[in-house]
Amino acid sequence: MHQPHQGSTQPHQGLIEKLLRYANTYTNLYNQPIECGFPVSLSPSQLQTLEYVLSGENQKMAQIAARLGITRGTFSKNVSKLLEKGILIKEKRAGNQKDVFVRVSPLGREIYEGYSRYMETTWYQHMVSIAEDIPAVHRARFEAMLEGFTLALENETLEKKMKFAAE
Repeated sequence: MHQPHQGSTQPHQGLIEKLLRYANTYTNLYNQPIECGFPVSLSPSQLQTLEYVLSGENQKMAQIAARLGITRGTFSKNVSKLLEKGILIKEKRAGNQKDVFVRVSPLGREIYEGYSRYMETTWYQHMVSIAEDIPAVHRARFEAMLEGFTLALENETLEKKMKFAAE
């Protein structure tokens, strides 16, 4: 049986376990529809897509996918589901018939407003109240640590893709 590493991580084991638990929980729920009183149930993945489309309606789909840190294929799949549900509208723009743009429908805006209120009252208020007690230098270090984890995962994924492509 594999024993947990007993070296330098031991004093930080609680933090590492909480981060891993959060990541695993989020991963398990990422594509599962959630009920928050919306007229249509959406998964966290679809809600993120909606949020990023809303904040970048003049961007190409590939640009929005890159901002989210997901593949264009995953983004396209989410967009297709949101189009089917009437949350997004696909369009071409005058002077640019090559690229496809998406914008949020009135129903999508209504759902996003409800989602924002839900998140504000159930998650962000609590999270912000805790974060306010953390000195800025520590918050910056925590952000850097999370960014380091993200970059390490992205690099590992890239290395696997490159190895697979070379085979």
